[in-house]
Amino acid sequence: MSQASDILESVIDSYRQLETYSDSGTVAVLIQVGAKSVEAGCSFATTFERTDKKESRFRYQWNSSGILSQLQDDNEDNINVICSNDEGVFKRYPIEGLTTCPSLAMAVADATGVSFGGVYYISSLLLEHIVPDSHWFFRRLQKNIELDESEKSDSDFYCLTAGTKGEPVRLTVKKANFSLSEMIVERPSSTVKFIWQSSLFNPPLNARVFDQYRF
Repeated sequence: MSQASDILESVIDSYRQLETYSDSGTVAVLIQVGAKSVEAGCSFATTFERTDKKESRFRYQWNSSGILSQLQDDNEDNINVICSNDEGVFKRYPIEGLTTCPSLAMAVADATGVSFGGVYYISSLLLEHIVPDSHWFFRRLQKNIELDESEKSDSDFYCLTAGTKGEPVRLTVKKANFSLSEMIVERPSSTVKFIWQSSLFNPPLNARVFDQYRF
């Protein structure tokens, strides 16, 4: 493996070994519609606790911003949630309300588009069974990933560049714990930028955060 591939492998290993995890951040999406550009995105927060059960406890909440939030009525809330706990798997969208799901993998698949992919990337890093490895985004990146050595040698971050299916990807990884700090995915008609404003590895958690009614 190359140094860049080793770094990405360390990222994967770091998330897979966590017992608890929490983060918050933003997704900014620039969509090209003809000659015009449209902005969308969301703010998000993740909480995770690994248990003996396959699904584990997982919560991902996001609030839409940009064009999607502008289309909503001022009186409508804007809170979307996926929650897996000891009682089952739930999802909550503003229009549909609270509903159950057969599995966390299905809830993630259902929400990937409307969460701008954020729920997919985080859950698949933490939980191997969410998607098969052969189709996993980060595994595909390892095939042609490179270390951007233009950054200062004393930087606190690794900068990696790669591409999958012709879509350039740039990752910024914290050297201290191999957590993701930033990810940019360039697609033919859109650019998606993820910024993790906080990522806590193995923090103490209050189990009440996984209550599906806590919005």
